[in-house]
Amino acid sequence: LDLVINVPDSMDSQALSDGFEMRRAAIDSGTSLIVDIKTAILVITSLKRKYSREQAGKEFFSLQSWQEYCEPRDTVQDKVGRD
Repeated sequence: LDLVINVPDSMDSQALSDGFEMRRAAIDSGTSLIVDIKTAILVITSLKRKYSREQAGKEFFSLQSWQEYCEPRDTVQDKVGRD
């Protein structure tokens, strides 16, 4: 188990105590825990996007140096002009 999402949908005493036990077990086992609905939605959306891009053979995340972002690139018109 890598991630626990525990967002209570009601504030009754049984739901709160069950939720407490789940959160406590996640913390005690060192498992990642999300308790906010907005954060859970963003994480799930990001994981779905990552999975979709990887299945399509696209890179999900790339890291480049600042110089690589700032250096001018050859455009199609530059290449046509040289030929």
